[in-house]
Amino acid sequence: RPAELPGVESMVGLVIDTLPVRVRLDGGQPVLDMLTQLQGKQASLMAHQHLGLPEVQRTAGPGAVFDTLVVYENYPRPPADAPDPDSFAIRLISGQEAAHYPLTLLLTPGARMTCEIDYRPDLFGHEAVQSIVGRLMRVLEQMARADAGPPTRVGDVDVLRVGDIDVLHEAERSRVIGEWNDTARPVSRGTVVDLFEEWAERSPDAPAVRCGSEELSYGELEGRANCLARHLSRIGVGRESRVGLC
Repeated sequence: RPAELPGVESMVGLVIDTLPVRVRLDGGQPVLDMLTQLQGKQASLMAHQHLGLPEVQRTAGPGAVFDTLVVYENYPRPPADAPDPDSFAIRLISGQEAAHYPLTLLLTPGARMTCEIDYRPDLFGHEAVQSIVGRLMRVLEQMARADAGPPTRVGDVDVLRVGDIDVLHEAERSRVIGEWNDTARPVSRGTVVDLFEEWAERSPDAPAVRCGSEELSYGELEGRANCLARHLSRIGVGRESRVGLC
């Protein structure tokens, strides 16, 4: 309810808008610069905060569609003292909140900021959500303490860059790199040319390349390649010479 909106104090209803936010992540950019720019861009958009989400999505296209929500509930707290018995007061008896998006992060400031995640159990399990919370905490801790990550030294100043922020904990990183990416296979020695020649000798009639209706076998491709190589050699092309391809 912006104070500059005429009659806002007498409006009935929930005056809240949900808007998409685009954050550009550049691994080489200092984290402080990224956060400062994001804050500046969001502040410059405040004059347009009344624009409805359907209109934003019609104007911006598919890029304005999102399925996660961040809510920062910076509402004034009710007075701690009991209200005057002769004054009009509203007291909350009970309430129930439900998430409208698959994943919602709810932040409430105070002496100690509270963080809550609402999620659809048909899309996320409890362990998955706990993992998301852990990653968020790791990112925030590294942002708050520059010495928590491997900062890049610029001149005489240590600068924590976006690419220095580590999202995964050690067990997750080990699983991704050591288990999921366990694709190492022994390879033969030699160059790609050596491997091609071995295959052409072993299976000369196997299809090697296709372009539209034209097809060349390994034997035919090797013959054409050798013919071109001899031509280039005759006109003076040698090792490390630059040859244009068309």
